[in-house]
Amino acid sequence: MVFLRRGVILDFENKKIKEYIGLFFIKLGKWNNLNEYPYVSVLVENLKSTGFSATGLEFTERRKVYRIYFMNESHRKRLRIMDFKLFESATSEAKRIANKMQLEYTEYNPK
Repeated sequence: MVFLRRGVILDFENKKIKEYIGLFFIKLGKWNNLNEYPYVSVLVENLKSTGFSATGLEFTERRKVYRIYFMNESHRKRLRIMDFKLFESATSEAKRIANKMQLEYTEYNPK
């Protein structure tokens, strides 16, 4: 049995982000420079999961997720950082990340 994990590593000092897939203690991924991502924002996403029980009954789960993203000038290109259940928690963390990375926290407004 193999366990894979997905995650993000932030390098505050060098303004880089690494999206990785983890296999045991190895984290495979590529470092991306944040020069083209001057903004940090929180977006609301509605997620839906559908499954079937052993008896064949269909069930659906819906939930809202508040995702923090790095965004480019037009807000069209984004890098996902992390998810939160509460908007207040996501906003607080997004502002902290923006401050540490010396980026601007802004509302999502695609151009």
